[in-house]
Amino acid sequence: TGVLTAASAWVQEPNGLAFSPDESLLYVSDTSAALRTDGSGHHHIAVFDVAADNSLHNPRVFAEVSPGLSDGFRVDTQGWVYTSSEDSVQVYHPDGTLLGKIPVPEKVGNLCFGGPQGNQLFIAASTSLYRITLHTQGNSTPMSKEILLLVEKCSHCFSYYDIDSGSRLHRVQLPDFPHEFVVDAAQRYAYIGH
Repeated sequence: TGVLTAASAWVQEPNGLAFSPDESLLYVSDTSAALRTDGSGHHHIAVFDVAADNSLHNPRVFAEVSPGLSDGFRVDTQGWVYTSSEDSVQVYHPDGTLLGKIPVPEKVGNLCFGGPQGNQLFIAASTSLYRITLHTQGNSTPMSKEILLLVEKCSHCFSYYDIDSGSRLHRVQLPDFPHEFVVDAAQRYAYIGH
């Protein structure tokens, strides 16, 4: 309908968000404690049930993140939540139990799964980018397995590259640039269509 509506006002200062593998749960970090000096605010991840009509219900605290905040987080294929914190990547079971921590020598700001098998966790910290290979995969299928990505735009063209080989497949001149972006997973490339 093109109408923007608030899904919930339950979280004071929403930041990161991710769905469970079956999309029945929506996790949202509340980092309202980040800039407050009076000790108020939150440093937790909230979770909502997602109804069939995509409305959100039953908001509750999923996990308190300490030390620090849950600035960015991701979910793996088994539903474990990987979140940033001040001293590590904290890993939570879908029931909210802290399973463990991946120590990082700097404050962690964000993270994502990547790599050819989707099993590498990339960690953005205060001054460095870290990577660790895990025995799990990120919840979303890496795009490199399904399609080739449009990765370069210069002043006069767009170029498409094969993610596996790195070779350029096609170049579209901007005067001929159509309006619609189409993904063709069966043929393993992304293209622009009319």
